[in-house]
Amino acid sequence: MVSTHGKKIALAIAACALLATAVILPLQARRAAARQPAPAQSAEAAGPRHVAPTDTPTAAPPAPGGEVSAVQAQPTAETPPPQPTDTAPPPTQPLATPEPMRETRAVWVSRFDLKDHPDIQRIVDNAALANINVIFFQVRGAADALYRPGLEPWSAVLTGRLGQDPGYDPLGEMITRAHEKGIEVHAWMNAYPVWQGATPPPSNTTPLHMYHEFNARFGNEWLQWDASGPIRLGQKDYLVANPAHPAVQDRIVAVARDLLERYPLDGIHLDYIRYVGREFSQDPLSNRLYAEAAQQQPGLTREDWQRDQVTTLV
Repeated sequence: MVSTHGKKIALAIAACALLATAVILPLQARRAAARQPAPAQSAEAAGPRHVAPTDTPTAAPPAPGGEVSAVQAQPTAETPPPQPTDTAPPPTQPLATPEPMRETRAVWVSRFDLKDHPDIQRIVDNAALANINVIFFQVRGAADALYRPGLEPWSAVLTGRLGQDPGYDPLGEMITRAHEKGIEVHAWMNAYPVWQGATPPPSNTTPLHMYHEFNARFGNEWLQWDASGPIRLGQKDYLVANPAHPAVQDRIVAVARDLLERYPLDGIHLDYIRYVGREFSQDPLSNRLYAEAAQQQPGLTREDWQRDQVTTLV
Protein backbone atom coordinates (compact mmCIF):
# COMPACT_ATOMS: atom_id res chain seq x y z
CA MET A 1 0.00 0.00 0.00
CA VAL A 2 1.50 3.31 -1.17
CA SER A 3 1.93 5.90 1.46
CA THR A 4 0.58 9.39 1.11
CA HIS A 5 4.15 10.70 0.75
CA GLY A 6 4.80 8.35 -2.18
CA LYS A 7 1.68 9.52 -3.99
CA LYS A 8 2.88 13.09 -3.76
CA ILE A 9 6.24 12.18 -5.27
CA ALA A 10 4.58 10.32 -8.18
CA LEU A 11 2.30 13.25 -8.96
CA ALA A 12 5.29 15.62 -8.98
CA ILE A 13 7.17 13.41 -11.45
CA ALA A 14 4.15 13.25 -13.78
CA ALA A 15 3.77 17.03 -13.73
CA CYS A 16 7.42 17.52 -14.65
CA ALA A 17 7.06 15.12 -17.59
CA LEU A 18 4.04 16.99 -18.92
CA LEU A 19 5.86 20.30 -18.57
CA ALA A 20 8.91 19.00 -20.47
CA THR A 21 6.70 17.72 -23.26
CA ALA A 22 4.96 21.09 -23.60
CA VAL A 23 8.28 22.93 -23.84
CA ILE A 24 10.46 20.54 -25.84
CA LEU A 25 8.02 19.55 -28.62
CA PRO A 26 7.28 23.14 -29.85
CA LEU A 27 11.00 23.94 -29.77
CA GLN A 28 11.80 20.90 -31.90
CA ALA A 29 9.04 21.87 -34.34
CA ARG A 30 10.47 25.36 -34.77
CA ARG A 31 13.96 23.98 -35.35
CA ALA A 32 12.66 21.60 -37.99
CA ALA A 33 10.76 24.39 -39.70
CA ALA A 34 13.89 26.53 -39.82
CA ARG A 35 15.66 23.77 -41.73
CA GLN A 36 12.91 23.62 -44.39
CA PRO A 37 12.72 26.17 -47.36
CA ALA A 38 10.36 29.03 -46.73
CA PRO A 39 6.96 28.67 -48.41
CA ALA A 40 6.47 30.82 -51.48
CA GLN A 41 4.41 33.94 -51.20
CA SER A 42 1.86 34.81 -53.84
CA ALA A 43 2.57 37.76 -56.12
CA GLU A 44 -0.25 39.70 -54.53
CA ALA A 45 0.96 39.03 -50.97
CA ALA A 46 4.59 39.77 -51.73
CA GLY A 47 3.86 42.78 -53.89
CA PRO A 48 5.30 43.46 -57.38
CA ARG A 49 9.00 42.84 -57.82
CA HIS A 50 11.17 44.80 -60.28
CA VAL A 51 13.64 42.67 -62.18
CA ALA A 52 16.24 44.58 -64.18
CA PRO A 53 16.47 43.36 -67.77
CA THR A 54 19.60 41.47 -68.67
CA ASP A 55 21.00 40.37 -71.99
CA THR A 56 20.90 36.68 -70.95
CA PRO A 57 18.16 35.59 -68.49
CA THR A 58 19.43 33.47 -65.59
CA ALA A 59 17.34 30.88 -63.78
CA ALA A 60 17.00 30.76 -60.02
CA PRO A 61 18.75 27.81 -58.35
CA PRO A 62 16.45 24.79 -58.00
CA ALA A 63 14.84 24.15 -54.64
CA PRO A 64 15.29 20.83 -52.89
CA GLY A 65 13.52 18.06 -54.71
CA GLY A 66 14.38 19.37 -58.16
CA GLU A 67 11.60 21.97 -58.32
CA VAL A 68 12.25 25.57 -59.29
CA SER A 69 12.04 27.88 -56.33
CA ALA A 70 8.88 29.93 -56.19
CA VAL A 71 10.87 33.08 -55.43
CA GLN A 72 11.92 33.34 -59.10
CA ALA A 73 10.11 36.36 -60.56
CA GLN A 74 7.44 35.43 -63.07
CA PRO A 75 5.43 37.90 -65.17
CA THR A 76 1.84 38.21 -64.06
CA ALA A 77 -1.14 40.18 -65.23
CA GLU A 78 -0.54 42.66 -62.44
CA THR A 79 3.21 43.06 -63.08
CA PRO A 80 4.08 43.18 -66.84
CA PRO A 81 7.61 42.18 -67.75
CA PRO A 82 10.01 45.15 -67.66
CA GLN A 83 10.98 46.64 -71.02
CA PRO A 84 14.43 48.01 -71.92
CA THR A 85 14.74 51.79 -72.20
CA ASP A 86 14.59 53.17 -75.75
CA THR A 87 17.99 54.20 -77.05
CA ALA A 88 19.09 55.93 -80.25
CA PRO A 89 19.98 53.48 -83.03
CA PRO A 90 23.68 53.20 -83.77
CA PRO A 91 24.91 55.20 -86.77
CA THR A 92 24.92 53.28 -90.01
CA GLN A 93 28.33 54.71 -90.91
CA PRO A 94 31.27 55.16 -88.55
CA LEU A 95 32.01 58.75 -87.65
CA ALA A 96 34.90 60.21 -89.59
CA THR A 97 38.02 60.90 -87.60
CA PRO A 98 38.81 64.64 -87.88
CA GLU A 99 42.12 65.50 -89.37
CA PRO A 100 44.56 67.17 -86.99
CA MET A 101 44.50 70.94 -87.41
CA ARG A 102 47.57 72.81 -88.56
CA GLU A 103 48.00 76.16 -86.87
CA THR A 104 48.65 79.13 -89.16
CA ARG A 105 50.77 81.88 -87.65
CA ALA A 106 50.85 84.48 -90.39
CA VAL A 107 52.07 88.00 -90.99
CA TRP A 108 51.12 90.46 -93.73
CA VAL A 109 54.00 92.19 -95.47
CA SER A 110 52.61 95.07 -97.54
CA ARG A 111 54.31 96.79 -100.44
CA PHE A 112 54.97 99.76 -98.15
CA ASP A 113 57.03 97.61 -95.76
CA LEU A 114 59.62 96.99 -98.46
CA LYS A 115 61.93 100.00 -98.75
CA ASP A 116 65.09 98.36 -100.02
CA HIS A 117 66.67 95.06 -100.95
CA PRO A 118 68.03 94.21 -97.43
CA ASP A 119 64.53 94.56 -96.00
CA ILE A 120 63.63 91.11 -97.34
CA GLN A 121 66.16 89.29 -95.17
CA ARG A 122 65.25 91.43 -92.17
CA ILE A 123 61.55 90.64 -92.58
CA VAL A 124 62.18 86.89 -92.91
CA ASP A 125 64.52 86.82 -89.90
CA ASN A 126 61.98 88.66 -87.74
CA ALA A 127 59.22 86.33 -88.88
CA ALA A 128 61.27 83.25 -87.99
CA LEU A 129 62.13 84.74 -84.59
CA ALA A 130 58.41 85.26 -83.92
CA ASN A 131 57.65 81.63 -84.89
CA ILE A 132 55.69 82.73 -87.98
CA ASN A 133 55.03 79.98 -90.51
CA VAL A 134 53.23 81.93 -93.29
CA ILE A 135 54.08 85.27 -94.93
CA PHE A 136 51.39 87.02 -96.98
CA PHE A 137 53.60 89.09 -99.26
CA GLN A 138 51.88 91.82 -101.26
CA VAL A 139 52.78 91.47 -104.93
CA ARG A 140 49.96 93.51 -106.53
CA GLY A 141 48.73 96.76 -105.04
CA ALA A 142 47.07 98.63 -107.92
CA ALA A 143 47.54 96.65 -111.13
CA ASP A 144 51.33 96.75 -110.65
CA ALA A 145 53.98 94.17 -109.76
CA LEU A 146 56.47 93.50 -106.96
CA TYR A 147 57.93 90.67 -109.04
CA ARG A 148 59.44 90.25 -112.49
CA PRO A 149 56.73 91.75 -114.73
CA GLY A 150 54.55 89.47 -116.75
CA LEU A 151 51.30 91.30 -117.45
CA GLU A 152 51.79 94.41 -115.31
CA PRO A 153 54.62 96.93 -114.78
CA TRP A 154 56.98 97.25 -111.82
CA SER A 155 55.40 98.94 -108.81
CA ALA A 156 56.38 102.55 -108.16
CA VAL A 157 56.88 101.82 -104.43
CA LEU A 158 60.17 100.07 -105.27
CA THR A 159 61.93 102.93 -107.06
CA GLY A 160 59.53 105.87 -107.00
CA ARG A 161 58.68 105.38 -110.67
CA LEU A 162 56.11 103.03 -112.20
CA GLY A 163 57.71 100.49 -114.51
CA GLN A 164 61.32 101.00 -113.37
CA ASP A 165 63.33 97.84 -112.64
CA PRO A 166 64.63 97.90 -109.02
CA GLY A 167 67.48 95.54 -109.84
CA TYR A 168 66.17 92.58 -107.87
CA ASP A 169 63.06 90.39 -107.69
CA PRO A 170 61.31 91.00 -104.36
CA LEU A 171 58.93 88.02 -104.63
CA GLY A 172 61.61 85.62 -105.85
CA GLU A 173 63.97 86.50 -103.02
CA MET A 174 61.21 86.46 -100.42
CA ILE A 175 60.29 82.91 -101.44
CA THR A 176 63.91 81.71 -101.41
CA ARG A 177 64.78 83.18 -98.01
CA ALA A 178 61.48 82.23 -96.36
CA HIS A 179 61.58 78.65 -97.61
CA GLU A 180 65.10 78.29 -96.19
CA LYS A 181 63.55 78.86 -92.76
CA GLY A 182 60.52 76.66 -93.36
CA ILE A 183 58.13 79.59 -93.88
CA GLU A 184 55.44 79.54 -96.57
CA VAL A 185 54.92 82.50 -98.90
CA HIS A 186 51.46 83.38 -100.23
CA ALA A 187 51.12 86.02 -102.94
CA TRP A 188 48.88 88.80 -101.62
CA MET A 189 46.92 90.40 -104.47
CA ASN A 190 44.62 93.42 -104.40
CA ALA A 191 42.00 92.12 -106.81
CA TYR A 192 39.87 95.05 -108.06
CA PRO A 193 41.92 98.20 -107.26
CA VAL A 194 43.48 99.60 -110.43
CA TRP A 195 45.16 102.83 -109.38
CA GLN A 196 45.58 105.08 -106.37
CA GLY A 197 45.76 108.85 -106.52
CA ALA A 198 44.18 111.82 -108.27
CA THR A 199 46.38 111.63 -111.38
CA PRO A 200 46.50 108.74 -113.85
CA PRO A 201 49.50 106.41 -114.04
CA PRO A 202 52.23 106.98 -116.65
CA SER A 203 51.33 105.68 -120.09
CA ASN A 204 54.86 104.80 -121.24
CA THR A 205 55.50 101.66 -119.17
CA THR A 206 56.25 98.16 -120.43
CA PRO A 207 53.93 96.43 -120.11
CA LEU A 208 51.24 99.10 -120.39
CA HIS A 209 49.33 99.75 -117.19
CA MET A 210 45.80 98.29 -117.01
CA TYR A 211 44.25 101.76 -116.63
CA HIS A 212 45.33 102.83 -120.11
CA GLU A 213 44.88 99.42 -121.73
CA PHE A 214 41.28 98.96 -120.55
CA ASN A 215 40.24 102.55 -121.18
CA ALA A 216 41.34 102.09 -124.79
CA ARG A 217 39.49 98.79 -125.14
CA PHE A 218 36.29 99.26 -123.11
CA GLY A 219 35.75 102.97 -122.46
CA ASN A 220 34.58 103.35 -118.87
CA GLU A 221 32.26 100.33 -118.55
CA TRP A 222 35.06 98.30 -116.96
CA LEU A 223 34.98 100.59 -113.89
CA GLN A 224 32.51 100.57 -111.01
CA TRP A 225 29.81 103.26 -111.20
CA ASP A 226 27.59 105.03 -108.69
CA ALA A 227 24.40 106.91 -109.61
CA SER A 228 26.40 109.84 -111.00
CA GLY A 229 28.62 107.79 -113.30
CA PRO A 230 31.97 105.95 -113.29
CA ILE A 231 34.22 106.17 -110.28
CA ARG A 232 36.79 108.94 -110.68
CA LEU A 233 40.47 109.22 -109.83
CA GLY A 234 40.78 110.42 -106.24
CA GLN A 235 37.08 109.86 -105.47
CA LYS A 236 37.84 106.84 -103.27
CA ASP A 237 41.00 105.26 -101.94
CA TYR A 238 41.35 103.43 -105.23
CA LEU A 239 40.05 103.52 -108.76
CA VAL A 240 38.23 100.17 -108.77
CA ALA A 241 37.39 97.77 -111.59
CA ASN A 242 33.94 96.29 -112.23
CA PRO A 243 33.62 92.70 -110.89
CA ALA A 244 30.93 91.89 -113.47
CA HIS A 245 33.06 92.80 -116.48
CA PRO A 246 34.38 89.62 -118.16
CA ALA A 247 37.67 91.26 -119.16
CA VAL A 248 38.30 92.32 -115.56
CA GLN A 249 37.70 88.77 -114.35
CA ASP A 250 39.98 87.37 -117.04
CA ARG A 251 42.75 89.81 -116.15
CA ILE A 252 42.80 88.92 -112.46
CA VAL A 253 42.78 85.20 -113.22
CA ALA A 254 45.59 85.68 -115.75
CA VAL A 255 47.75 87.52 -113.20
CA ALA A 256 47.24 84.77 -110.62
CA ARG A 257 48.03 82.08 -113.19
CA ASP A 258 51.19 83.91 -114.28
CA LEU A 259 52.38 84.06 -110.67
CA LEU A 260 51.71 80.40 -110.01
CA GLU A 261 53.41 79.29 -113.21
CA ARG A 262 56.59 81.29 -112.62
CA TYR A 263 57.05 81.10 -108.83
CA PRO A 264 56.95 78.22 -106.28
CA LEU A 265 54.21 79.87 -104.25
CA ASP A 266 52.38 78.21 -101.38
CA GLY A 267 49.12 80.08 -101.95
CA ILE A 268 47.25 83.10 -103.30
CA HIS A 269 45.78 85.66 -100.88
CA LEU A 270 43.01 87.85 -102.36
CA ASP A 271 42.29 91.30 -100.91
CA TYR A 272 39.89 94.11 -101.93
CA ILE A 273 37.78 91.49 -103.66
CA ARG A 274 34.54 93.42 -103.23
CA TYR A 275 32.41 96.29 -104.45
CA VAL A 276 33.29 99.76 -103.20
CA GLY A 277 29.95 100.19 -101.39
CA ARG A 278 26.19 99.67 -101.58
CA GLU A 279 25.82 102.40 -104.19
CA PHE A 280 28.13 100.54 -106.60
CA SER A 281 28.01 99.38 -109.30
CA GLN A 282 25.35 100.97 -111.49
CA ASP A 283 27.27 100.78 -114.73
CA PRO A 284 25.37 100.00 -117.96
CA LEU A 285 26.92 96.53 -118.31
CA SER A 286 25.96 95.46 -114.78
CA ASN A 287 22.44 96.82 -115.20
CA ARG A 288 21.99 94.80 -118.37
CA LEU A 289 23.50 91.58 -117.00
CA TYR A 290 21.47 91.76 -113.80
CA ALA A 291 18.21 92.31 -115.72
CA GLU A 292 18.93 89.21 -117.81
CA ALA A 293 19.74 87.12 -114.74
CA ALA A 294 16.60 88.30 -112.90
CA GLN A 295 14.42 87.15 -115.80
CA GLN A 296 15.92 83.67 -115.56
CA GLN A 297 15.83 83.59 -111.73
CA PRO A 298 12.70 85.34 -110.42
CA GLY A 299 13.32 86.88 -107.02
CA LEU A 300 17.06 87.32 -107.55
CA THR A 301 18.15 90.47 -105.74
CA ARG A 302 20.78 92.87 -107.00
CA GLU A 303 22.90 92.17 -103.93
CA ASP A 304 22.85 88.40 -104.46
CA TRP A 305 23.67 88.85 -108.12
CA GLN A 306 26.69 91.00 -107.21
CA ARG A 307 27.85 88.39 -104.70
CA ASP A 308 27.72 85.84 -107.50
CA GLN A 309 30.09 87.97 -109.59
CA VAL A 310 32.71 87.88 -106.85
CA THR A 311 32.14 84.19 -106.16
CA THR A 312 32.55 83.37 -109.84
CA LEU A 313 35.95 85.03 -109.89
CA VAL A 314 37.14 83.20 -106.78
